[in-house]
Amino acid sequence: MNLNEVVTAACTLLASQIRAGQLVLSLALEEQLAEVTGDFHRLEQVVINLLMNACRASEPGGNIVVTTRMDPNGGTVTFEVRDEGHGIEKDHLERVLDPFFTTWREEGGTGLGLAVSSRIVREHGGEMAFDSKVGEGTRVRVILPSREE
Repeated sequence: MNLNEVVTAACTLLASQIRAGQLVLSLALEEQLAEVTGDFHRLEQVVINLLMNACRASEPGGNIVVTTRMDPNGGTVTFEVRDEGHGIEKDHLERVLDPFFTTWREEGGTGLGLAVSSRIVREHGGEMAFDSKVGEGTRVRVILPSREE
């Protein structure tokens, strides 16, 4: 499957939530993207979870950027969700993939979104990487093996 189609479908599903949050969503999708092997809907769930987290972390008028790209040396395809939200504290960053860990419990968070997403990504032979600075935002990269691999 083409990861751009997965990303586009997830963004379409969350378009009303993004508008309601008065957020700006930008897509930077590489046109010549290698295909990945996997389950479209499960990968779509990962994108949705990452986008929902970015929406929760962002203030009205905030930017969320979703990109896709292929490793120039081949072998992997990456999608990335980046926000300008409040960021993740360093001690929390180490625990974000733990089941039931959440800083959003009062807002209805269960702490399962990233844990489930991580499991889906691993089942697809991939990995997730987080970069975050408090007050500056968060970037989550999902790296998947390309179908050629």
